[in-house]
Amino acid sequence: MQLLKKHSFSVAGLFFGLVLSAAVLWQQPALLLVPFALLAFYVASTHLSMVWYILVAFLPLSMEYNFTPSLGLNVPDEILQIFLTAVFLILVLLKQVKISTPLIQHPIILLLALAWCWTMVTVCFSTNSLISLKYLLAKSWFIIPFILLPFWVIQTKADLRLVGLLLLIPMFFTVLYTLKNHAQTGFLFDHINNAVVPFFRNHVNYAAMLVCLMPVAGAFYFLSPTSQQKKYIFAALCISIAALFLSYSRGAWLALLVGIIAVFLLQKKILAYSFLTGLAFLLMLLFYLGKNNRYLNYHSNFKKTIYHANFRDHMQATFSGTDMSNAERLNRWIAAIRMQNTHPLTGYGPNCFYDNYKPFTVSYFKTWVSENKEKSTVHNYFLLLLVEQGWPGLVLFVLLLFLAFKKTEQLYHRLKDPFYKITILCIGVILSMIVTLNMLSDLIETDKIGSLFYGCLGILLWIDLKNRDRQLQ
Repeated sequence: MQLLKKHSFSVAGLFFGLVLSAAVLWQQPALLLVPFALLAFYVASTHLSMVWYILVAFLPLSMEYNFTPSLGLNVPDEILQIFLTAVFLILVLLKQVKISTPLIQHPIILLLALAWCWTMVTVCFSTNSLISLKYLLAKSWFIIPFILLPFWVIQTKADLRLVGLLLLIPMFFTVLYTLKNHAQTGFLFDHINNAVVPFFRNHVNYAAMLVCLMPVAGAFYFLSPTSQQKKYIFAALCISIAALFLSYSRGAWLALLVGIIAVFLLQKKILAYSFLTGLAFLLMLLFYLGKNNRYLNYHSNFKKTIYHANFRDHMQATFSGTDMSNAERLNRWIAAIRMQNTHPLTGYGPNCFYDNYKPFTVSYFKTWVSENKEKSTVHNYFLLLLVEQGWPGLVLFVLLLFLAFKKTEQLYHRLKDPFYKITILCIGVILSMIVTLNMLSDLIETDKIGSLFYGCLGILLWIDLKNRDRQLQ
């Protein structure tokens, strides 16, 4: 072994020469990627923290790229997620990394594993197994980097601060970039989607990421040791709030309000049960409207729904029932309620809503955008799970959220260190915002909000287990 280390450069050169010869002999240029893949694995396995921090920093900056008409990824973050997942699994197989028993036995991990296994079952019964399998793989490279890897990367408060900074600084750059672009059009409502490109698909995704990172900025404000730092952070928060308003995303505004309310609910130890109550009320209302076609009594003349270039008109249309986006959202919610009756146990399969929902829509609720060229889904993540993974998939996800909120409450009232107390508060607020956003959208499967969601769970687990072992530093 010592001899191998001493002559490692020579061995690497010899190996590359052999691979080059094989590539020429067999006329397979792809073989030349093997040495670079091994080099990348070596760098990642010896500098795991560095690669993970790079992933975090690129979350706000990632861009969608279609390699083929059927294969699109967010680069570079999704590529880094796949790479880190592969490295982690190889290290586990080589016994270089050992997952502790308390981590494996944690209820949140067990629920995540059970939900993943149920997703695998629904893939087997899917109406399109191939695209459902892609979903299952994507779920894996969300869970491993953001749920498990923090246990090998984060060790101290300084590491957690670094994670926050690596999210906030790039996000603030995208805010300034968007404001600059948007200002050139006079901050007009109908130009906001163009202003956020290429870092975000549309203004909804941009506003969602922005509002979910505001609690992180708030945590930095309260934990800053000097008044000078507080002034800078306060100024950045004011700019971000202005940017949130100019994003014209009603869902993000609602999420901000819910996040403020969540602080009070967490302090009163009722955040978890408030989540269950709110979700139960919404589902009961939807199923009440769906039974015996009661929803037909509430339809408006959706043929008149329009998209307004003026935001004032857009808000008036929202409250008068002639807003195009809300009308189409209702159209798909009705379809989802009707669909779940046909496949209540295993659903239609992950990623299969679009292929199956149109026969279940109702003509009364169709709008001029119902053709759905962008292939978007239900605009409600809970209904999406119900349709694609059946009642077990929905119940497992709700249990996961309830347990996360409950654990957040417990830690918030047990921890004495102000740093970790505010960190837990921040996690609870972000999760509340993500739940709110996903009542009106399907953002957990997107790279940015999905990464934040699983990252919050990962840090929550890290603090919980470190606190058990009294190793918080």
